Amino acid sequence: MTEENFKPFPKNPSISKVFREITYSEELGSGFRKLNEYVPLYSGKNVHPEFIDGDMFKIIVPLYENYSADEGINEGINDVFDFISQNPGCRVPKISAELDIPEKTVERRIKKLKEENKIEYVGSNKTGGYRIKKIDLEAKL
Repeated sequence: MTEENFKPFPKNPSISKVFREITYSEELGSGFRKLNEYVPLYSGKNVHPEFIDGDMFKIIVPLYENYSADEGINEGINDVFDFISQNPGCRVPKISAELDIPEKTVERRIKKLKEENKIEYVGSNKTGGYRIKKIDLEAKL
């Protein structure tokens, strides 16, 4: 299926209309165009998604070699960790603003770093901030 022979039609017109009215979906067929535009950028090569229209509509999205779903997550956590290490005592709003990511995302990444025992919050709720947790090497020996 290509853009030339693609003719969008809603499988359920009533539900499709409701989703467009409440802005949960865009115009009919916009996802098809966006996938064709953005998949080559994210797959790392000049490829396009494969669309299979049958009883169930399927899309096969080729990804670049050595792709890992955790790659983006770990990279984001590492960005927060690096920022805290360079800016001890920083708080979520500052991390969010400097890294240009939503505060909720920063909070999730901080939660993960705290679970891994890599960072800690020091000080009061109002004036405290995050810092890299110091490792007691003598206790480990």
